[in-house]
Amino acid sequence: MTDDLHPLDRMPASFQEARIILTAVELGVFDAIGRASLTAPAIATAVHADPRALRRLLDALVGIDILTKRSDAYRIAPAARGRLLRGSPDSMLDMYQHHAHLWDTWSALTGVIRTGRASPRPPRSREDQEAFSRAMADIGRRAARDTVRVLDLRGVHRLIDLGGAPGIYAIAFARKHPILSVTVFDVAEAGPITRRTVRDAGLADRIRFRAGDLTRIPTIGKDYDLVFLSNLIHSFQADDVRALLPKAARALRPGGRIAIKDFWLEEDRAGPRYSTLFSINMLVASAGDCYTRGEIQPWLRDAGFRDFRWTPVAETSHIVTGRLA
Repeated sequence: MTDDLHPLDRMPASFQEARIILTAVELGVFDAIGRASLTAPAIATAVHADPRALRRLLDALVGIDILTKRSDAYRIAPAARGRLLRGSPDSMLDMYQHHAHLWDTWSALTGVIRTGRASPRPPRSREDQEAFSRAMADIGRRAARDTVRVLDLRGVHRLIDLGGAPGIYAIAFARKHPILSVTVFDVAEAGPITRRTVRDAGLADRIRFRAGDLTRIPTIGKDYDLVFLSNLIHSFQADDVRALLPKAARALRPGGRIAIKDFWLEEDRAGPRYSTLFSINMLVASAGDCYTRGEIQPWLRDAGFRDFRWTPVAETSHIVTGRLA
């Protein structure tokens, strides 16, 4: 029997596979299995789940090639181990947990589109902030390596990383440039995990954390050579971005530079695919947005920057750099 489903017929049901994986992450299934091979009853005991229901979930994970099954024992599939083993350099478990937290937020999309307003979100607890920082660390490791590879830091001795918790970019910059001093600026709740990450990297003498709310604090420092913002401005509405850029300019020495890495939209805002989807994510999560070159460059020019250069980073991002006139 041939599968003659149209690709569009598959898309509305694609949430099913995502929900199966996210439920397994929330239950701790992959942490329970680790590098072992375990039966369904053993896993059910470890994650405090109903054995019959869990077996069905495990078999579905086999069906979508996340687990393998042999003699009633389950193991993480070789192709998935790097992402699903905690402690792996490529682990994405905390990022997948973040996606699980977004599930309810995305479920409110219809109402958000009707009203134009994101659902109210309670303030993050310290535990939630740490979980979010760990998720950003998951996704940031590879992006930081790519960013360090393409971003020219010649002549940069003092760098401030705005919204830089948990310090993954700061660590990457400091390791490649031994004379560099870095300040990570983020909300106070992000401080403990940033300091811990920096301390574990052995760079506490060159990377410091400073707490503050970028939308409220009048100044963010002075005499920096570079202000760096990675995946930050999409969290803000346009007016907040325009208000932030002059603060960045005032933090720089004469001739200093700004570097903004983000998911940019094409001028008609209908591509690329990843950015259009991420724009929706910001709509439901924070009323933020993704922006175009035609939007960000005039805002940067108004803040005093010139000599813009766009550099691709990996598959989904570009860095725009500018120099203070």
